Order: sequence, then C-alpha cells, then structure tokens
Amino acid sequence: TDYFSLPFKSKKMDLVYSIDVIERGEKHDKFLLEQIIKIVKNKGKILFDYHTSERKNITRQIPKEIGTYSKKEINELVKNFPLKKINSIGTGYLPQLRNWRNFEYKILNTILKKIKLPSARILLIYSIIDTKAKQINLS
Repeated sequence: TDYFSLPFKSKKMDLVYSIDVIERGEKHDKFLLEQIIKIVKNKGKILFDYHTSERKNITRQIPKEIGTYSKKEINELVKNFPLKKINSIGTGYLPQLRNWRNFEYKILNTILKKIKLPSARILLIYSIIDTKAKQINLS
C-alpha cells in the first residue's frame, strides 16, 4: 500500500503507528503526518519514531539518506498539526558498532541510558485534538 494514499476512510482509526518513515525530509514527513491524521479519530493516538541528530553527531552510524531530527526540529515539524504530545520515549542507547549478545546489550544499554547518552531514536506518542477547531497549515 502506498502510504501517501492510505486506503482507509477518514476519522476511522483509533490508533496508527508509523515506524522508520519519518526520516525522509520535512516535506515528505509533513505530508505523511497529514495523511495519518486524516484517518485517525479525534482523541485517537498516533505513534511514530525518528532518528535523533543528537545521537548521529556522536556515533555517525546513521546512513546519509536517512534524515534525523533534533528535539527542536521535531517540535517544529509537528507544531501546525492538531496534536497533543502524550509521551516521548528514548530507545537504543548502545551504538550498534557490533552484534551485541542479548545480555550485553541489556546491561550496557541500561548503563548508557542512566549516564544520559542521547538515544538513537525517540518514540513519540500523540493524541489527535479536535481537528475542526484547528486547521492544518502546511505552508
């Protein structure tokens, strides 16, 4: 399915999640969010993640073709949408420089999180607010 023309009726979904697609540039990402918002009910939820530029600056592990956002940039991206932020969760604190064993990853990832190393990704959870009260402006 082409995610630029989702095959769902407007305002029918309670929840939509989108992983690994908010990474192709502001124009693409705004358009995709607009498509998602069209199909989610008022007070419904959307979940999406993004690669953090804070982490890319440290590890240089993200390929050039994958876009990243800082916290400020992601806030700018969503500011004109009818969204209320519920939560943001950092994930992936241990750089994938090699194939870690499961127990190694769990221990080291926990330590790096506690010392506040920037996470590789942020999972965002938003609620849709009344779209009739606020028009979407993508200009």
